[in-house]
Amino acid sequence: MLKIFLSSVWFIIIPILLGLLITHFMKKNKNNLLYSILIGYFCEFSIYQLLTIPFTYMEKSFNSLYYTSLGICLFLSIISIIINFKEIKNILKNIRDSIKKISKILLLIILVIIGFQCYYGYRYMHIDEDDSNFVAKATISLQTNTLYKYSDTGEVNTEFPVRYVFSPFPVYTAAVAKFTGYHPMAIAHTAFPVIFLVLIYINYYLLGNILFKGDKNRSLVFLIFVSLLYMFGDDINLRSNFRFALVRLWQGKAVLGNLIIPAIIVMYDGFVEDEKKFSNWIAVFFTMFSSCLVSTMGFALAPVMLGTLIIIYSIKNIVEKKSFKEFLKFSFCSLLCCAPNLVYAAMYAIEKGVK
Repeated sequence: MLKIFLSSVWFIIIPILLGLLITHFMKKNKNNLLYSILIGYFCEFSIYQLLTIPFTYMEKSFNSLYYTSLGICLFLSIISIIINFKEIKNILKNIRDSIKKISKILLLIILVIIGFQCYYGYRYMHIDEDDSNFVAKATISLQTNTLYKYSDTGEVNTEFPVRYVFSPFPVYTAAVAKFTGYHPMAIAHTAFPVIFLVLIYINYYLLGNILFKGDKNRSLVFLIFVSLLYMFGDDINLRSNFRFALVRLWQGKAVLGNLIIPAIIVMYDGFVEDEKKFSNWIAVFFTMFSSCLVSTMGFALAPVMLGTLIIIYSIKNIVEKKSFKEFLKFSFCSLLCCAPNLVYAAMYAIEKGVK
C-alpha cells in the first residue's frame, strides 16, 4: 500500500505541482491540469539532466544525486502549493467545465482504447538488448550507489562512458525505483509503459485542441484516430514510433520520438498564442532540456523540430505583418531554448574527440 501511495506521489502529484508552478504565470494554459502534468514531467527530467552529469564527473554517489534532486523537486512542489492554493477552485472548475463540453460516448471510446493499450503494456513485457542499457544501468546505480562506475556486466569501467553519461535516463529510472520501492525492472517494464503512454495521449489531446481551435469533441475524435494508428502502426514498420510506444516505451529514444518531439509543437504554440508571457518560453526550454535526458539523439532532433516551427511561424509573420523583427526575436529566443542541446552536444563532441 505504501508503494502505491509513493508511486502516486511521484507519477501524479509532484509532476502536477511542478507544472502548476509554471502554468500559474501563463494566460492561455493557466489552471490547465493536463498541460501542467506534461510540463511537470519535463521539469523533472530537466532537473535530473542538469544534476546527473556534474555529479558523475565529480564521482559523487547515486544517493547524493537522488536526495539532492528529490529535495529540489519537493521544495519546488511546496512553493507551487503556496502559490496555487487560492487557484484550487479555479482548477477544479476548469476540469468540470471541460468534462461538460465533451461527448461522453467519445470519452468512453478513447478511455477503452487507451485503457487496453495501457493494459497491454502493463501485462506483457518486451525484452531486447537495450535492457542492458536502460535497466541494467539503473539497477547497478541503485545497488552499488554509484554513477556509471560499472559497466552493464558489473565490471569497473576502464573508459569514461561518454555516450551514456550525457543522456542519463537510466539514472532517472533508478531514482524512481528508489523512491517508490519497486525494482528498476518493474518500473521500466510495468510503470513506464503505462505512465508515458498516458502522457503521449495527453500531449496529442492538447495538440488536437490546437488544431481544432479548442473544440474538445473534435480533439477526442483526433485522439481516437491517433490511438488507432498506434495500435496498428507496427504493421507498417517494426521500428516505427507506433511500435516503440507500445512495446519499448521504457527506452529513452521511444520517449523522445513519441512524447518530447511532438510536445515541442504544443509548447511552441503556447508561446505563439501568449507571446508576452515569459513562462511559455520556460516551458519550451524545459521541453528541450528533457530531450537531452532521454537520448543523445535529442541533442540534434529537438533543435531541428523547434527550428522548423520557428521558420514556419516567422515566414508567416513576415508575409502577414511585413515584419522582419519578429523573425529575429523568435530566432534569438529559440537559440536560447536550444542552449542545453548545443552545450551537451559540444561537451559530447569534445569528450569523444579526447577519447
